[in-house]
Amino acid sequence: MRKIFSYVLSSFLLVLSFNANAYFKLRGDAWNFFNEGEKIVYINGLMDGLYFLNDKTKNNFIVEGVSYKVYIQKLNQFYLAPENKALPIILGVEYITAELRGASQESLDAKINEMRKVFPIKS
Repeated sequence: MRKIFSYVLSSFLLVLSFNANAYFKLRGDAWNFFNEGEKIVYINGLMDGLYFLNDKTKNNFIVEGVSYKVYIQKLNQFYLAPENKALPIILGVEYITAELRGASQESLDAKINEMRKVFPIKS
């Protein structure tokens, strides 16, 4: 029963993540609110869903062979920074994937600055 619930929740989160209207609704505050089990379900659901995308799109979001635990740890660190809390989780995953692939610090800085311009913190 627990596996079925996890599968249904994973599927729901994945659909929510890629729905055009809801694509950017789950942000850093949501990530920080999730418990560890919900984070595992989210990342595994995302990875499962990305499996069906073309390689070019998939490569922007996952590094094959990297455990979901690494993504969770890095997202936890990423969303500790108050200036990242307004950023959608999917963009946090994209940033972390670029970092894991060895992008230069200059490239990572440009990416995060652009994300913060598009999704500023609301006062």
